[in-house]
Parts: sequence; structure tokens; C-alpha cells
Amino acid sequence: MLIFSMPRSGSTALAEKLSLENNLINCKEYFNRKLRGFHPEIGTWVIRGDLEYINNFQKVESHDIDPKYILPTEVKEKINILKNLPNIDDYLIKVLPHHVSLISDDFINFIDLFKNTHTFILDRKDTFRQFLSHFFAMLTNTYHSRDISAEGNGILTLSNLTKAYNNKFPNGVEVTQKDLDNFLNLYNQYLYGSLIIQKKFKNVEIMTYENIHYQKSLHNKKIELDYTNWITNVDEVKNFTNKLERYKEKVIYNEN
Repeated sequence: MLIFSMPRSGSTALAEKLSLENNLINCKEYFNRKLRGFHPEIGTWVIRGDLEYINNFQKVESHDIDPKYILPTEVKEKINILKNLPNIDDYLIKVLPHHVSLISDDFINFIDLFKNTHTFILDRKDTFRQFLSHFFAMLTNTYHSRDISAEGNGILTLSNLTKAYNNKFPNGVEVTQKDLDNFLNLYNQYLYGSLIIQKKFKNVEIMTYENIHYQKSLHNKKIELDYTNWITNVDEVKNFTNKLERYKEKVIYNEN
């Protein structure tokens, strides 16, 4: 099973949800170049650096893991690992637009590998809130509502997050043209990839962030934080994302 989405679309939680419902091995962001990846044969999430995660929780020293179980960084080599699995349909992989170059031989091999598997194009209809979520995730280098220093499972509540942002951005922050351009580039890759997947893949389903209902047991859940409280040029950002939404409706949903 494959999930293709923009960042900040609920893809991490969707991957967790679908893997539980379908008894799949969740390989997460297998093609993310910033991580050393998830090795499907032994269930090891290997972070680039000195620590690896076994079953996503237990930390072990890198010298305790056989080097053959640490994933390569090149997409071609990662695809070769998947090709040698007994059944690719036993695994779930989440892919963001920048994980695999859409104009490369790697993407051709990517299509050949996944074209027959059940594929979800995950979309977030509210591009404005998606952009703000992405902007602040990049700004704070925090991508999930967790805090390893927090008690219990580390999940931060809406009130916790609001207080933290109020303290961090008391005077607000301005979104720059560079921020908009970077998001536009990623968004265009997402739209292009979605078109290719719909054309080349055999079993494609479009799913929206707004219509996903997550199990209560999931660690990753929706938290509707109002980021507009900390943006000084809200109207400019809103106009920008409105244009993206109108274009997306034509490209992905074939609406006039």
C-alpha cells in the first residue's frame, strides 16, 4: 500500500491507521533522504546519526546493529530492497513529493514497483491551514505534536501548544516571499506526481485530510491549532493559498 501526499496532510497518522486496519508493516517515510529509513525485514527505524530505533521506541547504539540492516540513502538501492521482498502488498510506504525525483529514472522504477498496489493520494482541502502548519513546522523544526520531555506518551494538548506558540512568537512572524516560493515548488511537485499516479497506477483512491477519522488509540491525531494568531500578513498568505486551491481543483479533481 502506498500513500502519496504533501506534508501536513495527516499522512503519518493515516499510515498508522491503515497499517493497523490492514495488518501491514508500516515502513513510514522509507524514501526520505534525511533519514536512513525503515528496514522492513527487521522492523528497524534507523535515524541518521548515532542512535537507531527498534520498533520505533527502544534506542540502541549503532555498533549493535549489523551494517547490512542500515538502509542506503540512494533511492535506486532502496527500490532494489523492496523488489526482493516476498510481497510488496504486505508493506505500507508513505511518500512526499520531494522524496523521489519525479523527473528521474528512479521515478520510472518507482512506478513499476508500485503501479499495481493500492495507492492513496492524500489531499488536504484547506491549503491555507496546510501551508501555515508546514511553515511553523519548518520554523520550529517540530513536525508532530509530541514532546519527549512531556510525561506519559508525550502528546501535547491544544492548550499546551497554544501557550508554547504564544511564548515563542509574542509579536507574530511574517511569511516571506521565499517561504511562499518554496511551498509553491513543493506543491507543483505534488500536483505533477498526483497526475502521473492517476495515469499510471491501476488502483488509486483520493482521500482528504478532512474526511479521515482516526482511531482513538493512535498517537498521531489532528490538532486544529489556529496559526493565524502568530502570522502578521495573513491576507497575503490567504490570497496565495486560494490560488493554489483553485488550480488544484482543476488538476486533481477535474473541476472547472
